[in-house]
Amino acid sequence: QPHMSLEEMLADLPKQCDYGTKKNSKGVKETWRGYKLHLDVDDHGIPLSYILTSASTHDTQAAIPLETMTTQRVCSLYSLMDAGYVSSDISNFVEACGKVPVIAPKKPKGGELIPLDPAKTERFKNRTVVERANARVKDDLAGSGFRFRGFLKVGTHLGISILVLAAEQIARYLL
Repeated sequence: QPHMSLEEMLADLPKQCDYGTKKNSKGVKETWRGYKLHLDVDDHGIPLSYILTSASTHDTQAAIPLETMTTQRVCSLYSLMDAGYVSSDISNFVEACGKVPVIAPKKPKGGELIPLDPAKTERFKNRTVVERANARVKDDLAGSGFRFRGFLKVGTHLGISILVLAAEQIARYLL
């Protein structure tokens, strides 16, 4: 992906309706049918970029296109990501964009967990802003449980939800 154009990266991502599975914060597997939203927000919870993919798409597949979109729109110093984005390719790409990658460490099988340095640990505390934005779209702005069929209809619905979230966050930040 790093050597592809944004259009090529987006075209390469799967967009068909399928099944996704992940472990929630309590370690319980959750499975759903549909799509997956990949969202990038700033420190104030204002959405900067988003990508909609098949539910089975791993976070690492959408990381570089999402980072490319955000880099084209805003100038930032850091990219905060959870442990699902641990990859040397992603870290190298973020650094090539002139940013500092702050990615939660993941314990390798049979290895030892290497913690973030103190400055990155402090910066990573802002990661909760992304979780709150995702929860807001999912829980309050009809980001889940709707019954639309097709990538375009779901994408339009989520796009409007993200637009509402952006307006709310900008208003909250300015007032």
